[in-house]
Amino acid sequence: MWIQFNDCFFSIVEDSYKKTNLLVRARRRGHLELIVGPDVHIEHTPNRDYLYRCSLPKEKVAMILHDRIATIDYPNFKDSVRSRPLEEPYWNVYSALMEADDRRSTT
Repeated sequence: MWIQFNDCFFSIVEDSYKKTNLLVRARRRGHLELIVGPDVHIEHTPNRDYLYRCSLPKEKVAMILHDRIATIDYPNFKDSVRSRPLEEPYWNVYSALMEADDRRSTT
């Protein structure tokens, strides 16, 4: 699962070594720190597609997402992104996903 908040981007997948946990992964350490906080051990994985990751119980990840969602205070996501490194990639994702719009679908 890819998660795009207006200040960070990260990926969440099952932890294949500990099935009760999820791996929360990010390309920037600061993005992961925004999500999991300063007290969680973040592993640096330079030979993987995401440079940083940590393993957390599924319930903890659900609580983190719930708390972040509860603080949404903007009417337009794209306009709320203030992070320069995220602006262009987010617009690219938005544009690419326009291809999945029902108006463009032939099936």
